[in-house]
Amino acid sequence: TITGIPASELRPGKPLEIPQVKEALKLVVAFDNSPMFGLVDLKQVDVAEPEVLKVSTAQGNEVIFRLHDFDGQYNRWRMAHDYTQRVRQRMGVLDLSVSNNVPILWAQQSDAPIPAPKAKTTRTRRKNV
Repeated sequence: TITGIPASELRPGKPLEIPQVKEALKLVVAFDNSPMFGLVDLKQVDVAEPEVLKVSTAQGNEVIFRLHDFDGQYNRWRMAHDYTQRVRQRMGVLDLSVSNNVPILWAQQSDAPIPAPKAKTTRTRRKNV
């Protein structure tokens, strides 16, 4: 779903001339070949703010994209996703519009799934005979 389109721009039979909408469609098409395909489901793309697209996923994440270089941003999202898996945190918001950093806001711990406890292994100590 694409949201954030001004009602004044919606005219039956007329093409939309909003650059963010065209870029949102490109972002959705690029998703099918991205490293995030199969890991998350895109739910909504908000085009209300200039120069960025805010993507909501079915998994409860929000990812902010610049209007160009979607392939590179999808790769950065995958690296951030893999990092969250290693540290057992749940990503809330990921801002990919910043080119030098990848700011992540973690989801509230109460929203995050509780990690399964590690199984304890019992060791038998050998006695010196």
